[in-house]
Amino acid sequence: MTTKLAVIAPVTSIPGNGQVEFDAVDLGAMTVGELKGRIEFESDIPADNQDLWWRGYCLDNDGLPLIKALVGVNEGENVEEGTPHLVIFMTESPVNDKDDDQESSNSSPSFIKLRQRTLSFDMEKVRDDIRNKKENFAAKTCIIL
Repeated sequence: MTTKLAVIAPVTSIPGNGQVEFDAVDLGAMTVGELKGRIEFESDIPADNQDLWWRGYCLDNDGLPLIKALVGVNEGENVEEGTPHLVIFMTESPVNDKDDDQESSNSSPSFIKLRQRTLSFDMEKVRDDIRNKKENFAAKTCIIL
């Protein structure tokens, strides 16, 4: 059974509506690397510059079939074979063309491949901090109308 797969990225990365859709994907047969190759074909973004994300997890093992790569740490956090629709997010990161050993000490720092962490993963702590500050502020503040 095949899955309709949508890869969503910022509009600045993928022209048009910011997504690439594939109608018939076999999650057990297609690897993460093959998906990156298809995205490169559709959007001209080199596969090395693509970081694919699913539910806050980076899909960074290009040799894994999608069905094995789409697994989280919590119970039930996986994709079943035959899932009708699936959405994966993509971020684009610059890649350093030079080897770090070849970079001279007087040259300006060049881009190194950045691992952008998904916002949903990082924002949980920030959200909790903001809530705590809000509660502390509300407890110390008295507003008279």
